[in-house]
Amino acid sequence: MPLPGTGLRAAPYPGLLWAGERCARAGLGTDAMLALVGLVAGAEHGRSAADLGRAVRAALAVAAHLEHRVAEVARPVGLPTGGVVPAATCAAVLTGVPLADLPAVLDLAGSLMAVAAPAGPPGPWAGHEPAAGWLAVRSWTSGLAGMPDGLTRTLAAVTGPVTGPVTGDGLPADVPVRALLDRLR
Repeated sequence: MPLPGTGLRAAPYPGLLWAGERCARAGLGTDAMLALVGLVAGAEHGRSAADLGRAVRAALAVAAHLEHRVAEVARPVGLPTGGVVPAATCAAVLTGVPLADLPAVLDLAGSLMAVAAPAGPPGPWAGHEPAAGWLAVRSWTSGLAGMPDGLTRTLAAVTGPVTGPVTGDGLPADVPVRALLDRLR
């Protein structure tokens, strides 16, 4: 993937770490991070901009659910890098993971989250979320399985049980995601 602003390219995982870190430092938010992982996963699988839009919307729904879950806790023990799970959702949708298998992918993603002290500094993992979300899907499609209920167990240690549907809707467009990724400079 291109490393914006450098004229260089990198393999997906280090590229997502690098670009994700820059998005985090610039305060670009969850949607920018999801667009990054979506561009990579979508380009790898020949998806369109409409597919990218659907995947990002599904991931934003998951992100909102997780944020709500953490916000409900008055004094959390720690704060998970919750963007890993939405990033995995986005990558899974674009990779073509069947909806029935999405919980297994998200369990693996839950195992890749980092947990920080709630009142401490942000930590050294600014680009971790998009890279770990992409890695969860890549690992799952390669045959690696996470611990059953890994996401629930990881979050329950901090916030209590997590439940809820993953949803998304359509976006009409037919631009190949590869073309969008190639436009990054």
